Amino acid sequence: MPDRALPIEAKRLKLIRTELGLTQLSMAKSLRTTQSIADMERGRIRIPGNIVTYLLDEFKVNPAWLYGLSEQKFLSISTPDVSPKTVAIDAAGEENIFLVSSKAYAGYTDNLHNVEWFNDLPAFNIPLPQFNNASYRSFQISGDSMTGIIEDGEWALAQALERVTDIVNGGIYIVVGTDGILCKSVYWHPKDNRFSLVSNNPEYDLLLMKSDEINEIWEVKGKICPDIHIYANNSQSKTLFQEISNIKSQLQDIKNQL
Repeated sequence: MPDRALPIEAKRLKLIRTELGLTQLSMAKSLRTTQSIADMERGRIRIPGNIVTYLLDEFKVNPAWLYGLSEQKFLSISTPDVSPKTVAIDAAGEENIFLVSSKAYAGYTDNLHNVEWFNDLPAFNIPLPQFNNASYRSFQISGDSMTGIIEDGEWALAQALERVTDIVNGGIYIVVGTDGILCKSVYWHPKDNRFSLVSNNPEYDLLLMKSDEINEIWEVKGKICPDIHIYANNSQSKTLFQEISNIKSQLQDIKNQL
């Protein structure tokens, strides 16, 4: 197969091996596999998920870089690694946007490195340019902690963060912790690698998390609303619309009197 026709992950696997000064045999040993590294580099076989995981564990190779979704080759060991632990590519070479329902949350945290588990999730693609240059995932929101921003049952459409330094304090993020998945406003305190998680609903208490309690962070970029009627039936919205209508009516009366 001509080099220009090779999948980008095959090219980058060879690049990282040569930069590390490893032979194909020694790399296979380091990655604990009996599969042919030569065949992976030639694009004859796809790189399995466990190899991507071992590249991350052994050499700090960023999975998003491997698949051409990032220019950051290595993940810094000085800050928490919050990048996706599994990257799954479809037959066309595009990354799927997996739908993670609230019922799947427990399985998600238990299977962060399990490509087969992710492949059983519903998935879709958005054919827009802004969704083709990064990893995206959609998480269903459960509860009312972020009411007014994302409601119970809606789906947060979120972009993966590669490092915590990308956090914009006060932004809305999906935090995949060791004990579960949360949607919150996040503040990072770099001096002690601690995170404050704030709900939009004032009835919820502030949460504090340590860096070793967080596996992934996804920045919420939008949402999928399955039922627009939850807004149409909102009493506050109705009141606001009525007040606006009254103001318009009063303005029209004034114009008519002029």
